Amino acid sequence: MKHKHLLLAGLVAVSAGFSSCSKEEILGTMTADIGGTQWTATAQGAVSVQNRFVITGSTTSSSIVLSPNGNAVGTYNTDVFSGNVQPFVYTPSLSSPQNTYVGSGGSIIIQTVASNRLTGTFSITATNSQGASQTISGSFKNILVN
Repeated sequence: MKHKHLLLAGLVAVSAGFSSCSKEEILGTMTADIGGTQWTATAQGAVSVQNRFVITGSTTSSSIVLSPNGNAVGTYNTDVFSGNVQPFVYTPSLSSPQNTYVGSGGSIIIQTVASNRLTGTFSITATNSQGASQTISGSFKNILVN
């Protein structure tokens, strides 16, 4: 009987812990302003590969991928002429990937790395293959690193 009470108390404590967390705290968020239009990822995540983070946010039709040249708190320049190229890719239509925008200047700032979670901001000038340019700025918060 004592074990049942301990088990019940444990389940109540765990349930209370989860109920105090919002969906955003559990899943993380990525949002952006793309040329004056608000964009919010419906799925987001990150991995650490070869000493760099790859942070991805996507909707059913578009995606943003950030890949600063590091896996620590810091500011990572995305200017291709700085000698330290940081990939940034915005695909406005996953069904038309030829219209992808690639970073040509700006920065990715990783503000915190804690408990396998990332928080930061980005501000990028990106250009597509037709020469069109977009200013894209946003943030990622509490993104889980797998």
